[in-house]
Amino acid sequence: METHPVFPAELEREIFETAARLHPSMIPVLLRIARRTLLWIEPLLYEVVDLTTFSCTHLAVALLRGATSNPPAPFLRGVRHVLLNGADVWSFGQTCTILTLCTGVIDFAYGGRLDHTCLPILSTLPLRRLSVHLGPLFEGPDRVDLAHPLFASLTHLDVYDPRSDFYGHVALATALTHLRMPGGVHLAWHMVDSVLAACPRLTVLVASVAHLPESSANQWVEHIPITDVRFVVQMYSNYAADWVAAAHGRPDFWSVAEDFVARKRRKEIDASILCLFRPRSP
Repeated sequence: METHPVFPAELEREIFETAARLHPSMIPVLLRIARRTLLWIEPLLYEVVDLTTFSCTHLAVALLRGATSNPPAPFLRGVRHVLLNGADVWSFGQTCTILTLCTGVIDFAYGGRLDHTCLPILSTLPLRRLSVHLGPLFEGPDRVDLAHPLFASLTHLDVYDPRSDFYGHVALATALTHLRMPGGVHLAWHMVDSVLAACPRLTVLVASVAHLPESSANQWVEHIPITDVRFVVQMYSNYAADWVAAAHGRPDFWSVAEDFVARKRRKEIDASILCLFRPRSP
């Protein structure tokens, strides 16, 4: 049943949105109170789009239906975080269509390889966090341009490309404070040193590797010649869980690495310790 507002619209909206965020289980009830609450609250259902789980089908279908309706569904403008494994849920074309309409996305992670035709679309988004293979997006690793508008507002960049010369141009991404790259024996340590020297604004540079036994990992990092406290070798096992945690404002690999660096600066941890171990995610 439609109800008449008691409070000013701005205050009423804030009350309902706060209630929805604090008590997500109440959202179905809040949606049915009045049309105005439906318009306010429905976008909150789609703020975080994780399409990597077996239970994501209904979400994928709802978003695709909203994108192909005429006019497109207003809730698409409420999407803020998008995580995709690749083209296993949506086709590449469907992904591009939906991103074109989700104009408020600030965080995008794509496990597959994006075609270069997606670059103009991503460049129009107010992205703060990006996790992708950059080489395919720019039609080759040697063509990656870190001065491109795509990087203008990025603060967190998680690059999947293991070997590429573009790491030497990270300083061109002037807003960047957090960088993660694949670790391992192929990582050129002189390049890491150069990035850290050229980017004093970087809070942390993470080299990520799959879980190793702690003794093996410690033996490996003993030979890493990096002394900058901002450099962290991090073990991880569940990327999607970390990403979802960050999207909901909970600790993730970035915040854990930040804390690790801060503790080294406070001399709570020896500055020579590079390897950060975290419990395995289920």
